[in-house]
Amino acid sequence: MPQATGLVDDAGTIGRFLEHLRWSVIDTAGRDLAAGDARHEEHDRTRLHVVLSGTIWLSHGDEVVELDRGDVALLPQGGPTRLSASDDARLLSATVALVDPTRP
Repeated sequence: MPQATGLVDDAGTIGRFLEHLRWSVIDTAGRDLAAGDARHEEHDRTRLHVVLSGTIWLSHGDEVVELDRGDVALLPQGGPTRLSASDDARLLSATVALVDPTRP
């Protein structure tokens, strides 16, 4: 099997690549979740979640991730998602799409 050459593995190269991506925001929603609240979502587009305060547990497929204030989750495939708050939390969510996904 041929060996891959020229692999990109440094943050600078990834940063330069990300600078070329342009996103369009399709919709946004702010949510307050009280401790113990859970919200179920199902989307067929890319979703972005930003925790503005508190702690959120995000379940997506077999993955469960704890997100604290300032954390961001990008779900490129959409799909069923469960968001639950372990304490009072504020969440900003958006559906986004690449403006020109073929260019980079």
